[in-house]
Amino acid sequence: MVDNLLLVHSLDSHVVLLFDIKINAQYPVTAPLPLGVLPAATWGSLYTPHWSLAAPGYVVDPQVGVVGQLTLDLHAISRSSIDKSCLMHFLLARTSSDAQEAILDVLRRAIAEQESLSVFSRMLDLVSASVAHANLRRRAHAPASASSSSSSSS
Repeated sequence: MVDNLLLVHSLDSHVVLLFDIKINAQYPVTAPLPLGVLPAATWGSLYTPHWSLAAPGYVVDPQVGVVGQLTLDLHAISRSSIDKSCLMHFLLARTSSDAQEAILDVLRRAIAEQESLSVFSRMLDLVSASVAHANLRRRAHAPASASSSSSSSS
């Protein structure tokens, strides 16, 4: 699991299927994606049976003596996704700094590709709901911190 996602790696076809269990556990978020390793030179072979996974998202290759961290390329994921509503759900649930940029890229692409009004409206509804939810959470935590700071000053 990486960023609360299930990554299924197929050694035979050399691709990764990405499932966001909160959105839809039956279907992957994107089309199958190739596994990328940076920098590739330190890993030797990209597909070796010697790899082992270590929580919370590390890959260990004891034969080569390297440890790598699994990360998500949100831009590659967004380019390979067909369902824009599902993609927006997926991107809005991410906490990395790349998520906001990827969301804006998806919206720009939807405009450039003249996405249907119903799909674009649904995408904007999801963004709006996410912002509203974040504002509610922020307000819920604001009075607690304000009252604790005023009580600590007395």
